[in-house]
Amino acid sequence: MRDFDMSYYNVYYYCNILDNLLYLFTSSIDWASTAAQFKDSFYEDDIPNFPKYSALHTFCDYAIRQLIWEEDQKELDVIGERYNDEYAKSLDQVGRLKYAFSGDYKHEQRLWIDRLLHNYGKNNQSFYSYIHDRNFEYFDDEYDEFVFLNGDYDEAVSNLTRELFYVLFQNRDFLYRFNCYLARSESSIDRCSIPSWVKKAVKYRDKGKCVCCGNDLSGLLDYEDDNSIHFDHIVSLKNGGLNDVTNIQLMCRDCNLKKSSSSYTNIRYKDWYDIDL
Repeated sequence: MRDFDMSYYNVYYYCNILDNLLYLFTSSIDWASTAAQFKDSFYEDDIPNFPKYSALHTFCDYAIRQLIWEEDQKELDVIGERYNDEYAKSLDQVGRLKYAFSGDYKHEQRLWIDRLLHNYGKNNQSFYSYIHDRNFEYFDDEYDEFVFLNGDYDEAVSNLTRELFYVLFQNRDFLYRFNCYLARSESSIDRCSIPSWVKKAVKYRDKGKCVCCGNDLSGLLDYEDDNSIHFDHIVSLKNGGLNDVTNIQLMCRDCNLKKSSSSYTNIRYKDWYDIDL
């Protein structure tokens, strides 16, 4: 496992958006109409067993791009109105752009994509600086070209996706709801062997303990006694669950046998330290 730097810029805000998407609480994305698009596109091709770029990575990537695009369209509407009002037309081109882009953020960070690139990209060119010396007719067209030509955008989305995954992977209740959302009741996926990297990630996340009873399995992990340690699907394959790292949890034999083919996880966690002592 390699280390990576976390910026934590707006990570919990995005996590809250993603969490709410599964409840359809948010109005930031018109998720009711786009959720089906994500699920349909996710299942367009055969789903590989245990891809390292997990289903949750794909979900985060999709939601980030959708959120940024929808929020920036609202901003561009406001910018366009200001750019074309009577006062703006009395200014030179530089002054007109400055006036149009004025708002709660400085010009270079007016749009969501600007703040994403500033915090998670490398080049950090803003849309304002991109359009500053260009002849253009419509902001929307320039924005689409800016996104398309900016190779830094994909890297920035990838970096933010990795941070979101890092936080959300620890939340088993979220993982349960996420895998329930992706489950397909009309078909089930065949069971397969679980790769060692998945087992290591799940052991690390669950701290070597059964997620149901809290039994310490760490003493058994060295020789991996399959009769005592079970790597269980949170949403069972019978219920349409995926062979995905986000759908696996650590269980002892007894708890897994009680769970059988049902879909379940536990939201109990071991505290970092005893605050009452």
